[in-house]
Amino acid sequence: IQIVIVSGPAASGKTAVAHALSNQLKGLGLHCEVLSTDNYYFDRSSEGYPLGPNNVLHMESIKALQVSKLRQHAAALLEGEAISVPLFDKPSGTVLDQERILQLPPG
Repeated sequence: IQIVIVSGPAASGKTAVAHALSNQLKGLGLHCEVLSTDNYYFDRSSEGYPLGPNNVLHMESIKALQVSKLRQHAAALLEGEAISVPLFDKPSGTVLDQERILQLPPG
């Protein structure tokens, strides 16, 4: 298995489950990384950010995510390439000027 995807509605515990699974797999001696979609949100101040009812920002919309970048990064990881994971700050709704370098080991 190369990828495990955890999905569910907002605030359902996906990230907590992913990190718990990662810790369990590491405890078994396996290499595991968590690539969170939370880091692929567009900056909330971006023009064209999706709006829901009453013109409230709609973070549940797929249009709120940088889907093409996430796809490119997942494909690059599977090819053994290093990626620069963007860091998103949920409280402020901004993409930070920092990134995290991630690369999977061979095999």
